[in-house]
Amino acid sequence: MSDRTEPRLEVWIDGDCPVCRRSERWCRSRDRSRRLSFKDLHRDKDRPAPREELERAVHVRLPDGSVASGFEAWRRILLELQGWRWLGRITALPGLWHVGSLIYSLVAANRRHLPAGRS
Repeated sequence: MSDRTEPRLEVWIDGDCPVCRRSERWCRSRDRSRRLSFKDLHRDKDRPAPREELERAVHVRLPDGSVASGFEAWRRILLELQGWRWLGRITALPGLWHVGSLIYSLVAANRRHLPAGRS
């Protein structure tokens, strides 16, 4: 399977959130095949979900038009990043998926209080 040159995932983030912007930079620096296309929920149109929902968690629109959010969205992002696909695969395991989802929910709910999330 060869890497594609066009983005495979639309990644919807809160561009006003420092944690989200930092996550975007982390992903971009590892996305050598340019498989991710970042969209700001405040500035870009054609949102895959209502704005309020997008503000609560990262969302990705998959090539088939379906949408994943939260931890599952991050898992999908990892699957697109060379060198990180292994983590995306193992986090699909039931125990790891549940723990990852819980951690993601806690971080997302408190992102404005984290050091990278303070203005």
